[in-house]
Amino acid sequence: MLPLRLRLASFPRLTLLRRGNASLAAPRQPLTGLRVLDMSRVLAGPYCAQILGDLGAEVIKIEHPTRGDDTRAWGPPYAPYLDGRSGQGESAYYLSVNRNKKSLALSFKEKAGVDIITKLVKNSDVLVENYLPGSLKKYGLDYESLAKINPKLIYASITGYGQTGPYSDRAGYDVMVEAEMGLMHITGPRDGPPVKVGVAVTDLTTGLYAVNSVLAAIIERGQSGQGQHLDVCLSDCQVATLSNMAQSVLVTGKRDGGRYGTSHPSVVPYRAFRTSDGDILIGGANDRLFGVLCNCLGKPEWASDERFSTNSSRVANREVLENWIEDATKSKTTQEWLDIFEGTGLPYAKVNDLKDTLNHPHVTARGMVKELDHPALGKLKVLNSPVQYSRTGPSIRNPPPLLGQHTEEVLAEVLGLDAAEIKQLEHDQVSYFLLLGEIVSMAPGQVTTATFPQQLLAGGVAGISEILIMYPLDVVKTRLQLQRSTSGTVVYTSMIGCFRKIAKQEGVGRFYRGILAPILMETPKRATKFTANDSWAKFYAEVFQTQRRDQKLAILTGASAGATESIVVVPFELVKIRLQDKSSSARYKGVVDCAVKIVRESGPLGLYQGFESTVWRHIVWNAGYFGCIFQVRSLLPTADTKKGTMVNDLIAGSVGGTVGTLLNTPFDVVKSRIQSTTGAKETLPWVWSGILKVYREEGVAALYKGLVPKVMRFAPGGGIMLVVYSFMIDLLTTRE
Repeated sequence: MLPLRLRLASFPRLTLLRRGNASLAAPRQPLTGLRVLDMSRVLAGPYCAQILGDLGAEVIKIEHPTRGDDTRAWGPPYAPYLDGRSGQGESAYYLSVNRNKKSLALSFKEKAGVDIITKLVKNSDVLVENYLPGSLKKYGLDYESLAKINPKLIYASITGYGQTGPYSDRAGYDVMVEAEMGLMHITGPRDGPPVKVGVAVTDLTTGLYAVNSVLAAIIERGQSGQGQHLDVCLSDCQVATLSNMAQSVLVTGKRDGGRYGTSHPSVVPYRAFRTSDGDILIGGANDRLFGVLCNCLGKPEWASDERFSTNSSRVANREVLENWIEDATKSKTTQEWLDIFEGTGLPYAKVNDLKDTLNHPHVTARGMVKELDHPALGKLKVLNSPVQYSRTGPSIRNPPPLLGQHTEEVLAEVLGLDAAEIKQLEHDQVSYFLLLGEIVSMAPGQVTTATFPQQLLAGGVAGISEILIMYPLDVVKTRLQLQRSTSGTVVYTSMIGCFRKIAKQEGVGRFYRGILAPILMETPKRATKFTANDSWAKFYAEVFQTQRRDQKLAILTGASAGATESIVVVPFELVKIRLQDKSSSARYKGVVDCAVKIVRESGPLGLYQGFESTVWRHIVWNAGYFGCIFQVRSLLPTADTKKGTMVNDLIAGSVGGTVGTLLNTPFDVVKSRIQSTTGAKETLPWVWSGILKVYREEGVAALYKGLVPKVMRFAPGGGIMLVVYSFMIDLLTTRE
């Protein structure tokens, strides 16, 4: 049972003029007043819902609270953010089919989320979903369950193979259905392999069929007062659109003629031909037009040639005629042929690429490209609705929404929740599963789409990756830092010299002695680093009432994450230092033995020797690391590929690692000395007084001992961590 604040009251059905985007002052559209719940993802379902939105319906898009629609990540290309937020931007794929919608970021895996959806269903006319048959039943969101709540609901299920039949439990994708249901077999060059259509035409036609079905069901509901379940699938729609090609097989009983490229199977000539600089489509659809073409080509005698005098004879001699025509068209440019064909009545057209198409004067004159104002992308061009009405036409009122952009609006205006109830609902769920959207992550320079456990796993893998690669430099760094200038004995004069001496005197294996401690440390340490940074970011966003990030906030969240991280790492750091220190390492047989002896000699709190210095070390390093990542990412060009994103992460992480190391090395020197002290009395009890003591006795250079190996470790190491973390987040969220 939900708390009282979340037991949402049933609301009376609103009148058409008060629903959605409609108002007494706004121009009425064909579907003004209808509310559509869009629970679909990718293309067919969102395309259907977008058309309904263009026609005036209020469309509420219900999305996963952290990932959103799958296509948000389907780039490049991305339209870059211009409002200062980090991330690659909004993918072109997502932008193409999600305008005129409100984004409600909501998980229906939680009961509270299901309850919100059922409340919305009570006040909605249409629901569009594209889950596998039966998937929504376990949540009580199948048609039978929701029809009991709202008998007038029109429930459109868009699937690959339908609700029934032997393939109904299979997921279906456009290219699969193109192949399996015949379209790919008849698409492509005559002697070439089968080819996928240039756009996901099966998805798009299925979306169109779904729109037609919804509109017909709305008309029927006006007569019966009842809603119904619409079973729309890619396979059926693909078969239906085979049209005349399928009918030919049904009439003859024979197999189809295969692929014809741009040719027409029943009309010759009717295809694209090469010119000297491109391609041109020409159609001699009947004998008269064929004669016109022959005259234009300067070959009037072809029209009287018995091999070509009728369409049937031209089809029989297709190869000869088409080769002759192409030999002729190659003699001139495309524009020259366009000028020759102008005014003849002959079907012809230049084969344009997409850029030329979108800039075509007729496309421009018909208003097929429209510019919108997007809250994060600035000016955004999108394709317009292709049908023009004399009175109540479609319109593009709103750009594709940001993830969770309208969560609060929908909960408040549609369901009547007040601000306190919405905030409480967010608070109740955020620590376990981000139930509601609009909670902006401030993970290093990007909006994370991962859950808390996924961030922990990704951070842990990042930490292990970095330590396995860079650990020998950490050993050298510790040896250099533990040398005291006042002792009079200098064992290591340089980083290279330290490497050589350790390898020669103690063996190469010495570089990896004690590595279990940092591995055990780095896994929770890096996991804590990234998840704490994200959690602190959400906390500060609430404290400062802002969803915008800047470098100051990135530094603050990084510093807070560093303080949190230090709680985890102190015992492991202490053991690691003792094992790396040549003067004390002989006392310990390994990680466990070292930890046990420390506890026996100093008690359990002995494992937290150097805690204060560790806290400061991590505060300073993380502040520099995350602050630089934010700034460097904002300065780098937006990446259009995953490889480009990895390069940007490597650069930003490396700069962050370098700056963090430069800032925290004095704290690290003092920490190493505090933790190497095996007696009860520490000579450097506090980090700030320790820094002053080292400075006075040994000079400023002593505070930067080990800087070179540290930079050599954490410059690439910082980049490696960020790249691996981002890769793991992408992998985990994609797999889910």
